[in-house]
Amino acid sequence: MNKKHKKLLAYIYVPITFTFLSYLVLGVLLSPFFEIVTSVAGMVAINQNVNYGDQTDSVLNLTDIHDGFIELKDLTLPNYGEHYAQLVIDRIELETPLYYGDDYALLRKGAGQYIGSVFPGFKGTTLIAGHNTRGLRPIRNAEVGDIVNLQTSYGNYEYKIYDIQLVHESEYALYLDLSQTKKDIIVMYTCYPFDGLVGLAKQRLFVYAEKVKGPTIIDGGVNE
Repeated sequence: MNKKHKKLLAYIYVPITFTFLSYLVLGVLLSPFFEIVTSVAGMVAINQNVNYGDQTDSVLNLTDIHDGFIELKDLTLPNYGEHYAQLVIDRIELETPLYYGDDYALLRKGAGQYIGSVFPGFKGTTLIAGHNTRGLRPIRNAEVGDIVNLQTSYGNYEYKIYDIQLVHESEYALYLDLSQTKKDIIVMYTCYPFDGLVGLAKQRLFVYAEKVKGPTIIDGGVNE
């Protein structure tokens, strides 16, 4: 191949190679953005009045137990990923399934309980997360005094909201106490603002509620 042909091929292949590498780098850099955009598109396409129907991973069988005590040995607790409760706040028309676990896949179905927190009925804190685009979206209208219902297979629980806090994502740990065992409370939280771009919200809305009704779970004796 003479020098003239080599020079011609260089003029052809060098720009093509450079263009390909440029698109490759650009694709890598923009992939997080495209993931956010597709997530938003998917959520916008979903009707806000989602009918979750019968979940194949559901262990929820509603009961009419509202008080008293339940022996831990008589209780079958859910496994990770199971739909074990229904979260309801009538005044703001919030109703969503509650799963044991809070990974991305579960939060696309409803609300999720952090597995490092206690189940309803134990003394301690039950931490519940949900997306602000679906499961916990109505919670933006919650007010102190609202009643939260948690309907589980082993009992129905009522909690009263006593505090609402808006905090930066880097400080949320300061507003949680998962080690306390004096009260039976739930903490629900979601991203804020509600109309911000998915994945870019830097604040968290925390809603705190304390149990006012529901059976207490005991282990070999009545907890004081």
